[in-house]
Amino acid sequence: MLYIGSHLETGQYGVFSTTIATVSFISTLVFGVATYSIMPVSAKMHAAGMGREYVSSILTVLAVVVLFVVLAGLAMTWLGFGNAVAATIIVSFGLHTALQEILRSQLRLWAYGWSAIGQAVAYQAGAI
Repeated sequence: MLYIGSHLETGQYGVFSTTIATVSFISTLVFGVATYSIMPVSAKMHAAGMGREYVSSILTVLAVVVLFVVLAGLAMTWLGFGNAVAATIIVSFGLHTALQEILRSQLRLWAYGWSAIGQAVAYQAGAI
């Protein structure tokens, strides 16, 4: 954010930060139901021997949500009301957050850390 802030004018940075906040908010609304249910339910499912089924059902729900967001983004872009880039960022943010929650629920801390680093690097590369 500091790198981007040093290269944008005040008005441009305002638009950029508002866009990031809006996209993050929408992503949380769309993907939040699946993402925030992972941690509380995962331990119970793993204890019952249904951990793999639970993770695959979460991934299926996420795939359906991604399909909905992509189709809605394309339709809004086609109608002139939206932006395909915003839909891509919403999907990217939501999926990555869900992936991190799955890794965290399985106590795969190294994979969680590398996933977080990968997300940060990807966002920085996209910003440049």
